[in-house]
Amino acid sequence: MIYDARVRHRPVSFALAISCALVSFSATLRADPVWIDRRLTLVKGEWGVDLGVGIAHDGPVSTVGTGAYGQLHYGITDRIEVSVREGVNFGLYGRYSRASQYARLYSLDGAVTQGPGPLGNPDLVFLGRFVDLGWLELAAEVETGFPEEANTHVDNTLGIAAAIHVGQVFLVDTGGFVTLTYRSPLETEFTVPLQLWLEPFRAPLWFGVLGELKTIGGSGTWEIPVGAGVGYALTQDIDVRAEALVPQINITPGTRVAGGGIGTQIRF
Repeated sequence: MIYDARVRHRPVSFALAISCALVSFSATLRADPVWIDRRLTLVKGEWGVDLGVGIAHDGPVSTVGTGAYGQLHYGITDRIEVSVREGVNFGLYGRYSRASQYARLYSLDGAVTQGPGPLGNPDLVFLGRFVDLGWLELAAEVETGFPEEANTHVDNTLGIAAAIHVGQVFLVDTGGFVTLTYRSPLETEFTVPLQLWLEPFRAPLWFGVLGELKTIGGSGTWEIPVGAGVGYALTQDIDVRAEALVPQINITPGTRVAGGGIGTQIRF
């Protein structure tokens, strides 16, 4: 996930605030991009909150479930960020369909919950940006999942997140990750995400497609989740977002299992 690391400026007077409020919509369209140029990490001292709700449809058993997701971020420095996240599924159908995965917007990492319980395993995430060339960013990511759910295990995810900024209208969000789940035998998962985002006309509106290649070590089977997302910046620090997702389009039951979510990100 990427965030706006630009320094925020406050109006210097009430009169200036009134003048800004009277600026035409066309001037808004000429403002700097609010999504394509965001950095991989928050700036030092900045907080970020992700909140989302999701709905899932499980075609083979004709169930519809709902869930929610939350993540709290903090910028330790301009290049190091820490966050915690959690998901919750509501009711029997929410738990069965793991609906909280659809509330985790702009991420195809799979279900937030691993077991049948309503609450997911909380994750602690560290993100350290070690390359920033303006057009290219690289960050090391380390995640640890704690087994609060019954019959689940500790897991670690290690990898590199990459963001490629093309001009001021196009963003490629990708990387490579390995997840180790400490069960017997040890389970290894390899993931390569790819997201393509477009923000035309330098307006505070963006949309894109999301995909991922994922395999469980030794299984020989690839899972390919695909989705589409859209977002709009209500202000410089508040976004609204929506997404549709098919978590396993290439294998049975394919598109019969799908869902979507809406949410917001707030930075302060």
